[in-house]
Amino acid sequence: MFADKPSVKPAVSSENQLGPEGALEKADRCSECGGAIACAADVERVCEDCGLVIDDSPLSRRRARVFDSRDWQTKRQTGGQETALRVDRGLGSGVGWGRRDGNGNVLSIKQRNRVRTGHWGNAIETGTLGYALGELQRVGAVTGIPEPEQETAAQLYRRASEEGLVRGRTIEGFVCACLLIAARESAASIPLTSERLLAASRIESEDKITNARTALVREFDDVKLALASPQDYIVRIANFVGASYDVLRRAQRLLEVYQREEGNYRGTSPRVTAAVSLHASFDQLSVEDRPTLEEFGRAADVDPTTISKRKSSFVSVVDC
Repeated sequence: MFADKPSVKPAVSSENQLGPEGALEKADRCSECGGAIACAADVERVCEDCGLVIDDSPLSRRRARVFDSRDWQTKRQTGGQETALRVDRGLGSGVGWGRRDGNGNVLSIKQRNRVRTGHWGNAIETGTLGYALGELQRVGAVTGIPEPEQETAAQLYRRASEEGLVRGRTIEGFVCACLLIAARESAASIPLTSERLLAASRIESEDKITNARTALVREFDDVKLALASPQDYIVRIANFVGASYDVLRRAQRLLEVYQREEGNYRGTSPRVTAAVSLHASFDQLSVEDRPTLEEFGRAADVDPTTISKRKSSFVSVVDC
């Protein structure tokens, strides 16, 4: 076990601590001669005086190499991704109510009682949060909200629950309000309305969504409900009525002119304005096979008469 003195450097270890008089502790001294211990080539720990190798098998902290699917199951070192859409944020071990452990061994009575009572910690709060997050994912899937925006909505709901805003109000209303705010604040410009959320949720009145949304904006200074823009709805309406790319581009240019002349679309629903701009672009391009006002109304979820009434004022502005 003795070797020639290699090129060494002072060992960097949690054991290398100075004693009361500034000297190294006994754990950092050679057991044979009492010399100081140092690291050689970052692999071995050797004595500086006599060359005794103290440790030549340091712990390997590299990830285990994976060659096939079996190694992937047995050598995997990471768990699931952390997410706000789960009650335990995805950090739970998945211990169920069974009578066996992960190796198939039967649990003792004491172990089964520990597992059973472990689920009692915050039964009411956890159950309520679990239902809310499940409802959030369901409504998000029905309305086509991407997962990143669902994560943002889940974080906002957790904040509201911790502050006690949900208490005394409907859970579904806060779920829809959080999804609406997350969609409006998203950089993806997701066209989401309270009507679509109401149709996908289990509540009967849009007032519950409005009340929850007002409470969130009032209590949290960093939560702002951005105003919807016709640009957010124009692509969806164009796809619904089968408009071509040329018609879509003309409608978008008309919207830019209208916004420059009239400001921030004051006094007009953004869905109505988007539908009117598409209807006007069909007129300007003289497209023969064009959708009817009823089809525009279904696409924008507004009354066709409203589109007809708003079109004249819209055209008068963009034709100036």
